[in-house]
Amino acid sequence: MAHEDYARNVRNAHGFGSRCKACKAAEDRAGYFHRKYGMRDVDVRAMRASQGDACLLCGEPDPGHLDHDHDTGRVRGLLCERCNLGLGLFRDDPATLRAAAAYVERHRVPTARPTATLPTPELLAAVVQRLTEVTPAELVLRGMLLARRSLLDADLSGYRPHHSS
Repeated sequence: MAHEDYARNVRNAHGFGSRCKACKAAEDRAGYFHRKYGMRDVDVRAMRASQGDACLLCGEPDPGHLDHDHDTGRVRGLLCERCNLGLGLFRDDPATLRAAAAYVERHRVPTARPTATLPTPELLAAVVQRLTEVTPAELVLRGMLLARRSLLDADLSGYRPHHSS
């Protein structure tokens, strides 16, 4: 293993520690969780498994932050960085979080789901025109593709038939 892969240690004459950076980081993280929360690495792994290795709030995989109550120190769970920072920025105050959620809901623009409508005469004419410009083999291929998705969902505006010579 190259010297650069080892953690630095100014106490040694050569300036490097006895552990690689990855092992040193894992040891430091385990020591931090134990000192700060009284949790061993096995406890953190069990918590991660019980959560399905996902953030408890948004479900993002591999959450890296141990969330805790700042007043009591009690561990609540593993969160992703974004959710953990969000809770902290709202000072872990449920009333403020509820007010923020209500604010966002109040100002959310409803996303209208597209409704099925009949194709316009212009669209039908464009489809017929495009279909007359393609070879029989391309028609079969297009037919197979259109069987998998609705004609109304197909974006025909950028379609240019490819003729092989």
